[in-house]
Amino acid sequence: MTRVHQVISGAGPYDAVTAQALRWRDELAALGMTGEVYAGSLDPRVRRVVKPLERLGEADLLVIHHSAYAPGLRRLLER
Repeated sequence: MTRVHQVISGAGPYDAVTAQALRWRDELAALGMTGEVYAGSLDPRVRRVVKPLERLGEADLLVIHHSAYAPGLRRLLER
């Protein structure tokens, strides 16, 4: 099974990028691709559906939604 993780700079309950990443996760899952959404900073209200960036694991594909500067994303962007 293909694992597709997504990374966003920050996640919140009313954020468009967060909503997009969660929708992509659901659409990818419907196609048989599992994965999680990770964020550099998290609003406590989304901790059940978005994981802290520090917990990012291995993936077959990594999608970075680079919508705003976040120091935690620097190491990923340097890859």
